[in-house]
Amino acid sequence: MEVKPVNGTELKQVGFECDDPEFNWNRGEYTATLVCKAFVYNPAQNSVGISIVSVKEWSVNNRDLKDALEHTWVVKYPEAINASKIGVITFENIAHAGLTTLEKDLFGAYVGVSIEYVISPKNSRDLTFKGFDIINIKQDNSDVMGDIGVNVGVTIVLGELVELPRAVKLAWDFIGPIIIGKIKNEILR
Repeated sequence: MEVKPVNGTELKQVGFECDDPEFNWNRGEYTATLVCKAFVYNPAQNSVGISIVSVKEWSVNNRDLKDALEHTWVVKYPEAINASKIGVITFENIAHAGLTTLEKDLFGAYVGVSIEYVISPKNSRDLTFKGFDIINIKQDNSDVMGDIGVNVGVTIVLGELVELPRAVKLAWDFIGPIIIGKIKNEILR
């Protein structure tokens, strides 16, 4: 997209990308940071000072991810985009999800992310750009296995160990030390 304000200042969005978010266990829930970057080129001979950059509208085409994301984005941007240089604008948002939503609705999904944002240059009119990318939602499998193991561990402690299937006992032997380590780390924090 190219925008040419009346005063002759030109800025061009030359790229937009989002990192694939990875959910990790964090104090009672799974969280992932969604980071998108817009690359804006200044072909003019003068630097363009930036007063502020704000998100005008955003969307994701996965309802569960939209519900998991916070309502506001953190936007980081340079004070100016120098002549014949590219400035990078970063948009960050944090998603919060439970194990069921992560496993059932999010993990492995390919999701379109769209961000419409406004650059307010110093001494110039606002410029609006829109970026789009497709992300793949990931998870830290050791965290998920630990979480599932805690649930199995609770079943083992509360249930009758003799009646549990052999496969569950073998799984507990394998992931039990990991779970105990995670519980110990959470308690000692």
